[in-house]
Amino acid sequence: VIVSQGQTCSLRAMNFFGRSSLAVLISCLGWVPQTLTATGDADSSFSPPALPSAVWDVLSLNDGSLIAVGQFASSATLPAAGIVKLNANGSVDSSFAATGGGAGGFGVGAIAQQLDGKLVVGGRFSTFHGVARNCIARLNADGSLDTTFVPTGGPNAVAQSWGMSVNSIAVLPDGKLLVGGDFSSWSGTARPGLVRLNADGSLDTSFPSMAALVSFPGQEWVKGVRLQPVPTAPHYAILVAGAFYRSSGGVLHSGVIRLKADGTKDTTFDVTNGAATVAGGSNYSLVYEAVPQLDGKVLAVGRFTYFNNQTANYLIRLTSTGANDATFRTNMGSALTSNYYPECGRVFA
Repeated sequence: VIVSQGQTCSLRAMNFFGRSSLAVLISCLGWVPQTLTATGDADSSFSPPALPSAVWDVLSLNDGSLIAVGQFASSATLPAAGIVKLNANGSVDSSFAATGGGAGGFGVGAIAQQLDGKLVVGGRFSTFHGVARNCIARLNADGSLDTTFVPTGGPNAVAQSWGMSVNSIAVLPDGKLLVGGDFSSWSGTARPGLVRLNADGSLDTSFPSMAALVSFPGQEWVKGVRLQPVPTAPHYAILVAGAFYRSSGGVLHSGVIRLKADGTKDTTFDVTNGAATVAGGSNYSLVYEAVPQLDGKVLAVGRFTYFNNQTANYLIRLTSTGANDATFRTNMGSALTSNYYPECGRVFA
């Protein structure tokens, strides 16, 4: 998983059931984040601390610093639970989120930055910096709690014992938020897996429920939400990845769906069969993230070994219509086994 330093963007760490690492280049090096130089050598100028537990998401800021969120407690070296800012050299920025204690609960699973520099975090927590916040909160640029953002209600808890309630956050051009996660309702309103929030954190009820489009058969729901540029106004579509399927003509269209900006299905993009673990696409499987490329193609990564009824171990590239890109080949099976399902998110190409 690669992202260039100096770009303001977010990526999710790979979590191999007990191993996680983060950085400009994500690599499995225990709990120690690691960056590489342009030639692929270890960057000796980046010397981060060993983190005590899983990292779920990383935000790379344009000054070279990183903000990591995950499932870890505060300590003498980590000012806040669930969130830490690292300077460009890897040292902990002790002035960030310095008071309040961070996330009170299981941890933080997602982070996104608004145009004004404020940070939106989501996960599975009941308080943030000691103030009641149900799985989503907004922070000022210094990591302090933004008390003007007071979401009403929030998600119900359907996550597994190891999972997050909020898995992904996308900031829309108008300041609203798309929030994906393992939940079936938000603020008491049925909204499985995906909601749109107004800028003040209230539920935008004009954005339709995904229940009209797909079925969620298990406890894992929406894992990734991404905006994809399109030529027509409002100039974005919504790529949604997760553990869901749409049944049509006896075929399961599984794992990835593209929505128009208004939340209705984009019929110009469709996966036939989609993600599966058996030939023929007779079952569904989980996609952690569907990431748009600049040419309109989409990278998808998850637990699947087949995609659109073709062998594809954990990683596939789709065309702009949702078909498999025959020019893209991977050999992920040589590196991963069924015992190590990749918690892969936010893949950059």
